[in-house]
Parts: sequence; structure tokens; C-alpha cells
Amino acid sequence: MKFKPAYFPFAVMILFVASCATMYHVYSDYERNIDFTEFKTYKVVNHENGFPVGASPIDKQRIRRAINYEMQAIGYQPSDNPDILVSWFVKIENRKGVNVYRDYYGRWRYRQYLSVYDYKAGTLVVDLIDQNTNDVVWHGKTYESILDRASNREKKIKNVVREIFGQYMADTGVEEIYAAN
Repeated sequence: MKFKPAYFPFAVMILFVASCATMYHVYSDYERNIDFTEFKTYKVVNHENGFPVGASPIDKQRIRRAINYEMQAIGYQPSDNPDILVSWFVKIENRKGVNVYRDYYGRWRYRQYLSVYDYKAGTLVVDLIDQNTNDVVWHGKTYESILDRASNREKKIKNVVREIFGQYMADTGVEEIYAAN
């Protein structure tokens, strides 16, 4: 079968939707008077209250590994006496969603259907704390709906953490510094 030019808009739309499906929106804030390039070492803070009761401890390990991987990929080195502390926690909330469907009949009439559903949303929050001042210097978070039996959980966790640290690099300008290394 030959590719017809008439199919091109549909192919572009499919690629666009597929690419958006793996993106997570990261919300971030940071201290603008901090020179983030001065930080060279880090330590992931381990606190037991930062993970939901009943959640998989394997997911906790996956998040910790992904954070360590991304911090080292940026150029930071793990240390027991770090420049910055990486603190993180997960929050799970029950939320409601609404779908609206419209069936059009004729020129002026239509029917509207509402569907209300419950879902769980998980939020991953990452804070970078200056070890010397004990102040949070960067804060990032992202959330998405959670499927209890989601396949490829490890891949999703890696992608979420990668997006968060991608936003960190964009906010702070460390990507230019460490891209050269």
C-alpha cells in the first residue's frame, strides 16, 4: 500500500498525540539569587513519612534510583557531606473527573451526556535544599493519574523523574555547564 498525501494530517495527529502521552507537566519554583553551578555534590534524604502507607516499597526504591541516576547524569556526585540535599515525597489523592459527550441530531438539537468518575492522582515532589543555609533553593512537582495495575511502572517512574530534573536544568541553567563536561 502506498502512502497517500491525504493521510499526512492523520499521521501527524497520531504522532502528536503519541508524543504528548508520555509528557508530564512539571511545576517548579526556585531562588533566583542562587548560583546553582556552585553545587557539586548531593545526598538523597531518606525519610519514612514521605511515602504513602500501603504503597509499593519497590516503587520507593525505583524513585530513589531514578533520582540518583538523574543527579549523576547532570554532573553531581553523591557525598556524605553534600552541597545540596535532595528531599522528595509522594502524595496520593482521590479526585473526580468529568467527561462530556454530545450527540448532534439535526441542525439545532443535540443531547449532552455527563459521565463522572473517580480516580487517584499521584504527585511526586522534589526539593533541593542548600546544606549550608538549610533553605529550599529549588522545588519541583508533577502529577498524573495512577493505575493500580499499571504495567511498565519502572519506565513511568524514570520518565517522571527525568522530566522533573529536565525542568530543574532549564530553570537553573546547569544544563549548559554540565553539557560541556
